[in-house]
Amino acid sequence: MTVYFLDRNVVNLVKTVATSSDYSQLIKKGDKKTTQRNLEMIRNLKRQDKMKNIHTCVLSIIEGETGKPQNDVDLKKVAEKEIQSLSSFFKKSKTDIGVLPFIQRNSGLFPNGLWEESADSVCSFLEFISSQIFQPVSSKKLSSVRDDILEKAFCLNVDLKHPSVILSLAALYGCEYAWRVIKPSKKKFNKYNAYNDIMTPFRISELTSKEVDDWCFLTLDVDLSYYVKKNVFFLSSAREVSFSPYLNNRVNKSFSYGVDIQMFEKLDDNERSELLQIIESPYKHLGLKKRL
Repeated sequence: MTVYFLDRNVVNLVKTVATSSDYSQLIKKGDKKTTQRNLEMIRNLKRQDKMKNIHTCVLSIIEGETGKPQNDVDLKKVAEKEIQSLSSFFKKSKTDIGVLPFIQRNSGLFPNGLWEESADSVCSFLEFISSQIFQPVSSKKLSSVRDDILEKAFCLNVDLKHPSVILSLAALYGCEYAWRVIKPSKKKFNKYNAYNDIMTPFRISELTSKEVDDWCFLTLDVDLSYYVKKNVFFLSSAREVSFSPYLNNRVNKSFSYGVDIQMFEKLDDNERSELLQIIESPYKHLGLKKRL
């Protein structure tokens, strides 16, 4: 059994062609690359439409379609629309259609949607991050900005081992895929989109179980795909040695245990060693105590 987790951009493609075999709406005039990418994704989904597979839009439902935190009404509306679209598109593969009645009856259980407890704080933190790293930081200022990032996270009550903090440090030190996952911008930074992208591997880790033979994250975002594959692997490895997975507003040893050191490949050995020590003991580095 393979579970395919569909990113919001893939779900949007499915919604476009769910009730019709007319793919003309996927064609972007003057943009052959996007057109080819869209058509290839739909073809892949059609090839995956087999009874042994599961295609789920749960990540897209959690994220929502408004570009901001959703309430229970938003959640119900998104779930109905997206689950029904997937059910129409896939003829053999299992979808989320079986859970739709539960969501329709019990959406009031989720007045603030399905985002993690710390979402507001992390989004505020990411807004600060964008203002700091939307352009390269000079080597002379790196250590100062690094500590500013850690101190800001602490002030906002964001765990200093939260993936948003680790990824921000990686982007600061020149990791291109980390920078492209956050997508910092001087003017139009979407903190909610950045938050949901960062949380994707942790949500997948929570949603998969030992009964799942295999899983695959389908997205049109190449950098997000790379990031997710890296970090779900680390989380799974960490869980196998009895570290707890990510849950709500905490990242415990499951994340720090598997930091992708390739994120810091532009540093020399001494610089990398120093930074990894700071990541391992950030509170000690700042001379602060972790809030309980």
